[in-house]
Amino acid sequence: MPFINFETLKDFSQVKKYERGTVFSRNGIGSKMYVILQGEAAILDSRDNSVIATIGSGNFFDESLLFSDKKTAVTSVAETDVIALPINKLNIASFIENEPKFTFELMKAMFERIEKIGAAYEEATGRKWTETNDHEKRDESSNDLPIVATHNEFELFPDGHTGNYELALTNDDNTHMCEVEYKCPVCGRKFTGLRILTTKLGAASTDDDMRRHYKDFDPTYYQVITCPHCLYSAFDNIFEAPDDTKSGFAAEIKALKKIVDFKFGTKPDTATVFAGYYLALFCAPRCFSRYQMIQAKLLHRLSWLYHDCKDDQMEMELTKQALEKYLKAYSELEFSPDQEQQLCMIIGELFYKLGNITEAKNFYYNAKINKQASVAMRRRADYRLDAIKEIELSNTRK
Repeated sequence: MPFINFETLKDFSQVKKYERGTVFSRNGIGSKMYVILQGEAAILDSRDNSVIATIGSGNFFDESLLFSDKKTAVTSVAETDVIALPINKLNIASFIENEPKFTFELMKAMFERIEKIGAAYEEATGRKWTETNDHEKRDESSNDLPIVATHNEFELFPDGHTGNYELALTNDDNTHMCEVEYKCPVCGRKFTGLRILTTKLGAASTDDDMRRHYKDFDPTYYQVITCPHCLYSAFDNIFEAPDDTKSGFAAEIKALKKIVDFKFGTKPDTATVFAGYYLALFCAPRCFSRYQMIQAKLLHRLSWLYHDCKDDQMEMELTKQALEKYLKAYSELEFSPDQEQQLCMIIGELFYKLGNITEAKNFYYNAKINKQASVAMRRRADYRLDAIKEIELSNTRK
């Protein structure tokens, strides 16, 4: 008999499919518990990869990651294709509110099992269910199950973010960057990070969406600074000067700290770059008054990262999200003539990229007629309008 009565679940839209080999948690690090509707998951001892238990339909696993801060030396992996309901730390309160009957079923099953779990683990492994760091020394490549995830699942990574990415990072570039000591304005602790030497960037070419390209170096990969102690993140030029943080921010960011295992500091990898941007997205509305524009820029640059990683689907999705935020900023905030002109150029290009030619031309026209702003940018807008007209004319001839 299954532990959970799925008839009490009202909203099945949150249910997801996971391929065989998907790592749900590794070494006791994760952010979600899972209730299996179909398929099986294996619970492994991280120290020797032995199977502790197999979890099937109607059962659940990784609940300790949701309700406890203690690490356990276990890894959970999809042994078959799995259909499961994930429940995460950030939405647990709203989940309980929206699914009271299902939550009751789940809690009842958890309490029935909680007295048995310690004994079952000890019987299967001969070891106590205790926190340990021994598993951190093991060779993770020894897992004989196929691994789909390339790094530990991070709560802020959206659906569609596969993690199978590689950016051309230049961490040892001493010409364009240097190591500096930062003091986090949120937690007050110091850490060593990288700082871009803007005076050393040299000449650049600029795309129509305002992305600048420099020889042998891409500042986009290093423009977000993250405090490794509390995870407060922001663009490098505003990192040290957030507005008053909103009530509850410390608790929210602390919850994320429990599930992060990235290389913040002077040797970031690709996963860390993405994590920094998504953390900055999380922090922006909680730490800055003009967060709309900050989030728009972060989303826009994330679309560039996905472009560099050749993920066309995520590039277009983040382009859409960036456009929405830019439009929100355009309607809600005040800008200088030059800032408004550049914003119109960016919005026009994003509309064009997404296939909305009419709106693209409208915003390019707004940039063109802005008499108080840059003459060079007005000429650029005029050039883009002419180019779009040529493309439209060419399409009508076909």
